[in-house]
Amino acid sequence: MTVWGGAPYRGDVAVRGVIVAVGPVDGVGRREIDAAGLLVTPGFIELHTHYDGQAIWSDRLNPSSSHGVTTAIIGNCGVGFAP
Repeated sequence: MTVWGGAPYRGDVAVRGVIVAVGPVDGVGRREIDAAGLLVTPGFIELHTHYDGQAIWSDRLNPSSSHGVTTAIIGNCGVGFAP
């Protein structure tokens, strides 16, 4: 499955610091993780948050990383919370 559609498929993800291959990969890795039955995705980008405001009224930000978010964009809705 890709962002352009298609059905999910079983495959390999080869990593050497960064992703170097996706699909059938020959050989054995130094470390292998069996993700059978799981969904492997890249990090998601959260396009609309209010972390800029939440940073003022909350002693801790709600973690997005537990939902697969690796990048959060703030301040793009036209509202500014900075004094």
